[in-house]
Amino acid sequence: MNKTKKIVIALAVAGLVTTGAIAYAADSTSDQSQSPKETMMQGAIDKGIISQDQANQLQSYQKDSMKQKHQEMMQNRIDKAIEDGTITQDEASQIKSWQDSRPAALDKIDRPGGKGMGMKKME
Repeated sequence: MNKTKKIVIALAVAGLVTTGAIAYAADSTSDQSQSPKETMMQGAIDKGIISQDQANQLQSYQKDSMKQKHQEMMQNRIDKAIEDGTITQDEASQIKSWQDSRPAALDKIDRPGGKGMGMKKME
């Protein structure tokens, strides 16, 4: 996906989140079983603003972006720990190896406080 397309999608998500937050705050009868983002996204689907496929793509893009950002932040922390002498390069390699072998099934398990950002797959 090229950079321009990513920026357009990010701006669309930001606009939808803002619109959804306003609509959610104004709607006292909203379904309390859904997060504000889920309610906003479902509202956009219901009103024909976006399709279910587009909603799924936005959610997937957000998840992938967050995962990439997390990996970058972790790598920066590891690099700093090496630089500070907190860990050795060998220990950093062990951490990376452990991260790479982490079962993908762990991503399916709720973390304390629930899954981040309230972005469940809507069906």
